[in-house]
Amino acid sequence: MNERLQKIREKDPTFDKRLVNKFDNKMPDLLEIMLDGELYNNHIGEKKTALLAKEFITNDKGENIGFRWDFESVMDIAKNYTDLNNSEFYPEDLWVWANVKYGDMGHLINEPSLIVRYAIAELEDEDYPFEEPSQRAYCWLKKHLENR
Repeated sequence: MNERLQKIREKDPTFDKRLVNKFDNKMPDLLEIMLDGELYNNHIGEKKTALLAKEFITNDKGENIGFRWDFESVMDIAKNYTDLNNSEFYPEDLWVWANVKYGDMGHLINEPSLIVRYAIAELEDEDYPFEEPSQRAYCWLKKHLENR
């Protein structure tokens, strides 16, 4: 594939730009998360991108519940438990992940500070065996957008 791309690029220097524009027209949400991946090293760095998670956050019964808490509410709780300016994750990562964790655990625990603290702990969990733990929210959202 790389050879084919190289040949096309040699013939048409505008190919990449046109390809991205086509991608934007056909799959704008997937492009949005991929742009955050490039700009923020596989993190959700924009609220616009974080809002894409709304349609994928479900409860224990598989029902879509969207966002339980707004961005400011999660940040108000989080500032008591972590230094958001010196964390490996972005605030938007935490906002999405706290709401995902509410979807997973809201039927067991309904205390916002406990769920936000748990989300922080998962985003900082150094023995997480897959991608970087701080990238969980990004990878979760990207997977959902790819499989839409």
